[in-house]
Amino acid sequence: MNNLFGPLPASLRFALHTTVAALLGLAVAAMLGLHHPWWASMTVWLVAQPTRGLLLERIVARLCGTLVGAVVGEAMLLWLGGAPLPTLVTLTAWVGICAAGGNLCRHFRTYAFVLSGYSAAIIVLFALATPGSHADVAFDRVLATVIGIACSAIVAIGIAPLRQPAALAARLDAIVEAVRALIGRQAPPDRATLVDLLARIAALHRDADMLAAGSARERRAARRIRRAAPPMLGLLASEGGVHSSVSADVVADRFWRKELRRALGEPALRIRWRWFWAAVSPPRVLRAALRPMVAIAVASGVWLGTGWPFGAMMVVAAALFASLFSSNAQGNLALLHALAGSIAGALLGIVFRLTILPAATTVPATALCLLPVLLAGALLMRQSKTAKLAIDLNMTFLLTAQPLTPPGSTATTLGTAAAIVVGVAIASITYLLVLPASPATSTRLLRRRAQRLAERARGESRPAAHRQLQRALAATALREVELAPREIPQAFGLLSASMLP
Repeated sequence: MNNLFGPLPASLRFALHTTVAALLGLAVAAMLGLHHPWWASMTVWLVAQPTRGLLLERIVARLCGTLVGAVVGEAMLLWLGGAPLPTLVTLTAWVGICAAGGNLCRHFRTYAFVLSGYSAAIIVLFALATPGSHADVAFDRVLATVIGIACSAIVAIGIAPLRQPAALAARLDAIVEAVRALIGRQAPPDRATLVDLLARIAALHRDADMLAAGSARERRAARRIRRAAPPMLGLLASEGGVHSSVSADVVADRFWRKELRRALGEPALRIRWRWFWAAVSPPRVLRAALRPMVAIAVASGVWLGTGWPFGAMMVVAAALFASLFSSNAQGNLALLHALAGSIAGALLGIVFRLTILPAATTVPATALCLLPVLLAGALLMRQSKTAKLAIDLNMTFLLTAQPLTPPGSTATTLGTAAAIVVGVAIASITYLLVLPASPATSTRLLRRRAQRLAERARGESRPAAHRQLQRALAATALREVELAPREIPQAFGLLSASMLP
């Protein structure tokens, strides 16, 4: 299987096997009589990854999120009887809860949470648009997901390359030794050396989950990295020249050395709840929850206020895109890319739906018509500057073109395309004007959090509570470094300055 496409460039191999899997999923879903066969193709795009380990983890997240969302969406409709206003209010709350849960997690676990939210939204909103169809929609959604996952696995598992061993344990050991060597000096470290070491710690912490995908051994090492990174920052802060007193310096040094030993010595599967809660920022979690909730509320208000026949699709698009980027520090930029991709995909979908696909009366003919667009989109997915745009281009194209379904009227096609674009625009405006998600905004909020934590730490006399505030400061400093790797974070200087003597 690895030689199926020969010695082609990695981007072309990825594009070929992803496009083949998407067309296969579409064909299988149509042959099984699904009402929305293109959902299977969309699943292929949404789980597509460049390596086998990443693909497997994305598949698991996709399946879990879809199943939970389908069950919750169906239960919501049965419980509320399809009454529009209470159903939309309940759905908005559920999507917000899922976005908040995603903010507490990392990597594909975040994706599973937000998918649970917007999968429920798809089922509920399609059912509200066409009363009595919710069972069919839920069944279609789950089965299309399973088909898409199966096709991705069949085509890509044997073709997608294995990631080279990341040697995360060795990389962690090297950084730990560098930290110990730096704090063993008589004089405080110079700024350039300190900044470089902080950047190495933050980069390994940020990329550990991606590098560990598909390997149980690397996954254990990734957990140690996540546990060891904040204490290393705390230890460097205690030696970095920002001290309230000599006794505070000694206390800080002993505390962080002990925390680092625990992080490196405890079993990898053990959950360190004190550190988990230390990393939780309630304002950040709340903002992540509110972004999709505001977008859904605005889109729902427009739909209910105008009675637009395509309003349900607009709310679906707003829920989907506002959820996907709810915990992304680059959410503003990502949504602008999504909006550009959606506009391009909608225009292409209109052309195909109205002029090309009506002439393609068989599965092979339809696949041949779709091939150039899907292949081009897959190639763009492998370019970092166009990856987000390409995914949304493909998804919107398939939603608008609706291949292998009976032809619809021009008004229906145009209305569907417009609803998708307007929904993405509502999500974008929510991010840009109401609850922005950008590195500058995140850094500003982190610095406010660091100030509040430091003030609380200076006034806290209980040792256990004080130590927890120090952990929270270290976690905040780590997030600051991840956002600005060439700067010394504000929280870094506050760590030892607020340590009790």
